[in-house]
Formats: sequence, C-alpha cells, structure tokens
Amino acid sequence: MNKTWKKILMPLIGLLAMLMMTCMVQARPGTVPVSKIDHFWNESTGEMQLSWAQVSGMNGSRKYYYRLYNRNGKIVRTGVANQRFTDGTVGTTIRVSNNRTIYGLSVRGRTGNSYGAWSAKKWMVPQPQIYSVTKVRSGSALRSTFKWRPIAGAYKGYRVYMSRSANSGYSLLGTTTGTSWTKTLSVGTYYFRIQAVCTSTAASPTGHLYTKYVVYRY
Repeated sequence: MNKTWKKILMPLIGLLAMLMMTCMVQARPGTVPVSKIDHFWNESTGEMQLSWAQVSGMNGSRKYYYRLYNRNGKIVRTGVANQRFTDGTVGTTIRVSNNRTIYGLSVRGRTGNSYGAWSAKKWMVPQPQIYSVTKVRSGSALRSTFKWRPIAGAYKGYRVYMSRSANSGYSLLGTTTGTSWTKTLSVGTYYFRIQAVCTSTAASPTGHLYTKYVVYRY
C-alpha cells in the first residue's frame, strides 16, 4: 500500500473504529426514585423483603445492585437482586442480624457494562408488632390494653392511630414513649396502627422516619 492510500484509509479506519465503539456503549440505566423503594419486615422469620420499581434503560443483560447501611451510614451489606414480585417490582429477600433497628437502602441498575447512578438512601424502620392484648368488658364498654415490642431507634416514641375502617379514616390517639396503650371503647370492631417515630444520624435532620402501619383488629 503506497503512502497516498495510507493517508486516505487510516483516518477512515479510525473513524470506523470510533463508530463501532459508540454502538457498543449502552445507554445508562435510569435512577430508582427513593419514593419507589419499599420494604416489608417479617418479625417471626427475621427476614426483610426489599423492593423497588424497575427503571428505564434496562435492556439485554441486566442486574440490580443494592447497598444496606446501618443507622450511622456505614455499608453493612451489598448484593445483587433480581427477584420479581407480583406487584411488578424487583428486589430481594434477606435475613438481617437485627430486625429491630434502622437500615438504609440504596440501589442501582446495570445493563451490559453500563451502570446507573446509586439512588438516594431510603431509611427503613421495622413495623411495631402487637403481641399482647388484654380486654376487659363491662356492659357496653371495652377497656383494652395492647402491647408491642420496642424498635431500636424509635427515639421519638410511637404514635397510635385508630379507625373503624381497615383501610382509611385513621385518627391519631396520641404518642407514647412506652410500648403499650390502653383505650376504653364501646363494644365493636376497631383497627389500630402503631407507628415508630425515629431519627438517624445519617438521615436528614428534618426527615423523621416512619414505618408502615401495622393493623390489629378488635
């Protein structure tokens, strides 16, 4: 090949190589919104189900990665999570050494060799579980005391809610730093929800952490 052809072909070969590399680079996956990250605690088994919404740009070979933080912001576990749940979310179920304390969760997606950005931390708190109920009936009145197990990190105590409907209409009865509540009611069906109110040194100073509600029926 003479020098003239080399001068013509070498730039073309370089341009072709650049085009091929560009085609091989995959779009970066989207970031999972913190509002789309959720969890469910199973107190009896010590397991925690982590779940989040699937993000755009996850094509071909794809995986999700997670980081679990303690309440001081230190990473205590990492892993790959591709379990699909019936509600359309993806995640994993893990066993934790302490299922009564605060954890933070951050996730990101990977497609091929392209990684998405880590999500903001979602701070998770175990749901208080009612384990004991004492009911004393006197005529049309029902004096009931129910108890729940303490949550490590519930520095602000527990809020107690009540409703006559299972899924709506809950009103705040009050807040206690203890782990029991007594209420005198007319005989009927009532639903109670306990909500731990927590803060963490790793969380926003204005971002109190709330659990899902746990329902107990009378």
